Amino acid sequence: MLKVTLSGASGYIGSRIIKNLKSKRVDLTALKNKRIIKSNVAKKNYFIGNKIKKNLFKKINKPDVFVHLAWPDLNDHNSKKHFETEKKHYYFLKNLIDHGLKNLIVTGTCFEYGNKNIILKENLKIDKPITSYGIAKNNLRLRLLKLKKKKNFKFTWLRLFFVYGVEYKSKYQSNLWSDIIDCEKKNQSFFYLTSGKQVRDYLHIDKVSKYIIEIILKNKSFGIVNICSGNKKSLKDIVILWKKKYKLKINFVFDKKKLKKHEPIKIIGSNLKLKKILSS
Repeated sequence: MLKVTLSGASGYIGSRIIKNLKSKRVDLTALKNKRIIKSNVAKKNYFIGNKIKKNLFKKINKPDVFVHLAWPDLNDHNSKKHFETEKKHYYFLKNLIDHGLKNLIVTGTCFEYGNKNIILKENLKIDKPITSYGIAKNNLRLRLLKLKKKKNFKFTWLRLFFVYGVEYKSKYQSNLWSDIIDCEKKNQSFFYLTSGKQVRDYLHIDKVSKYIIEIILKNKSFGIVNICSGNKKSLKDIVILWKKKYKLKINFVFDKKKLKKHEPIKIIGSNLKLKKILSS
């Protein structure tokens, strides 16, 4: 039976993956809120920091595959805390590799690509991420690639795009979908947006979860993989579709907010590599 340990189990995506992984034939351990959870029962503390002497690989059940989803401060992509997070998480992951981990899967972000007005393919050169979050994630990827040259382990970097679907509320993490649903539940009449002209690549969380689980179960090394739909839709079209599909009562009002400086007009990923992996 494949042994899988996953961090960030309490997060938006992590909680969904945990729920769906339980139906698979895996020995699952989940790291949640700095504690090790196995079969939903808290067992031991774990620590992410710069100086780690303990064998954390042993403490997290010596998994065949470790999936690293954890990352704080996602409500502020330009927080300088992301750089400190990158350092701590690198040493945590290095500890696992040093003590025997053979397959590491880590989630990255489409914001690593920076402001490129083209279809985003995995082989694009990463030169100018424009948020602290994007820079920190890319730095972590580069450090892990450097480590891979010294150590023998499988490595997959999942670049997440935009996710929606399923109610999720956290003071540490929110997105457009959760903000809209929150206003809907509060019976607010209006939700204010930008012009809605920006193009975004949204994928339902159930599909995100399904694709990541399929990659986990293959237990191979895939390099960089975009987790996206490949669909080209304006944000205006997307939220209008949500309103119709999910019978939302809230009214969207456009041209009431300015696009943030760090937000590219177009963020569309290529999912050709993802499709190839899933069909193999």
